[in-house]
Amino acid sequence: MSTAKIDWNMVLGPAAEVLGDEQSSHYDALQSALLQHSRRAIRPRPELPPNELPFGTDAVPWWQAGRFLSEDAVRPGGFLNFAAGDYYIQDAGSMLALALCGISPGQKVCDTCASPGGKSTAILEQLAGQGFLISNEVIHSRVALLNMALWRSGYGNQITTSTEVEVLAEYFPEKLDCVLVDAPCSGQSMVARGKQSMASFTPAQISHSAARQQRIFRAAARMVAPGGRMVYSTCTFSYAENEQIIQQFLDEHPGWEPIEPDHLEPWKSPTAAGCYRVWPHRDQCAGGFAAALRRQTLPSDAHLTEISADQLSPPPKRRPRNSWQVVAELPQEVADWFLADLDAPSLSLEFYRVGSQLHLVPAAINEALPSEKPWFEIAVAGTPIAEAQGKRWEPSYASSVLNKQIPMQPAQQIELSDDEAVQYVAGQAVRCTPHRTPPDLHGWCGVIWRGRKLSWGKFTSGVLKNHFPKVARQTNTQVAAGSLGPSPD
Repeated sequence: MSTAKIDWNMVLGPAAEVLGDEQSSHYDALQSALLQHSRRAIRPRPELPPNELPFGTDAVPWWQAGRFLSEDAVRPGGFLNFAAGDYYIQDAGSMLALALCGISPGQKVCDTCASPGGKSTAILEQLAGQGFLISNEVIHSRVALLNMALWRSGYGNQITTSTEVEVLAEYFPEKLDCVLVDAPCSGQSMVARGKQSMASFTPAQISHSAARQQRIFRAAARMVAPGGRMVYSTCTFSYAENEQIIQQFLDEHPGWEPIEPDHLEPWKSPTAAGCYRVWPHRDQCAGGFAAALRRQTLPSDAHLTEISADQLSPPPKRRPRNSWQVVAELPQEVADWFLADLDAPSLSLEFYRVGSQLHLVPAAINEALPSEKPWFEIAVAGTPIAEAQGKRWEPSYASSVLNKQIPMQPAQQIELSDDEAVQYVAGQAVRCTPHRTPPDLHGWCGVIWRGRKLSWGKFTSGVLKNHFPKVARQTNTQVAAGSLGPSPD
């Protein structure tokens, strides 16, 4: 990795004020920290007390729902708890934006640049199964990773889209309570992780990123309802990609105001209202920027398109419409997998066939969004519950882990021991202990470990055939003793 001296005066500009009088010493410390891995952090499920995690943690100061790991040697992805969805691994710097979103249950939210899904899954947790999330990722090859994170969270009140933000704005104009723009940026904080090079600090890269961010930011603003908020975040240090984007927007749009929560005062940027920063040499994270604005009145279309064409990326091309077909009644084979009558009107669930898959979508999305431009024209996924395999159906992973907000409890379940669960998440078939196997168990069943939903499995002649998702499988998995409750052994 290059150790060339970074021109921090050029990168930070006026934002260098936050570092105080001894800027040169801060620059040295900042560059040194930039080239080292930051302290590991996770975001546990909201209902999981920290003392039930398999390792020690400390609260992230700016986002109390996040936790720093107490010991550097711990690898959080190596535990069964991770496979079971007890927590999401996420750098603490990216949690700064979550502290500004102010999500409440029942709201309508859009995450415009969502993959790999850390912020989207946190938003779903804050919505607590009420309202809905539109989780968008324009790079189609990254959608599968995003969907896996969304489904693993256990909530079903989301749809996934894969289109440009300008297209989203056509479908959801002035409809949403909160829009998050985790903007593509020069990625300067990603150098230590090998996901970016020192070229990210060059003026050309910064200028290119800032022009794209301006386009995305203005398009996203069109979706915010009066009284709603827009949160902007990056994983870069550049002033031109951070405070300057916010200040320029506020100068052009008097109908917007910054949001400044008191509890974030220690991380406030001195150069623009509503802006906050965390630093790798001060805050034990990779670094990050976030800002929040509230929409008071409707900005004019003229203001939202003031940037000249040569400053912007080429105009977006609309993707082909997706084929979503309403399913009036679930196939009996699928309905028999669950205890509840999923077609019951009281559950307010709607089902669609998309290609070979059956998807669940909360009725609230249709009730809240305009019919003149139906959301399913640009959606690529809801929550898949089954996939056709010739003339039969197989259950989808997402339907096995849905939580209590959508009562999709499998009609048959099997509880695995610790050793069996280790085999299962590694992708192996499991010969189950006879005395713990329900006597009439046969066919598709929910796979449980210490009360946690893992996936579907197919039980035949004492053997549980593995249907744990290949992308989520893990080997050399640990089971932490003492804090997880009794094993079913």
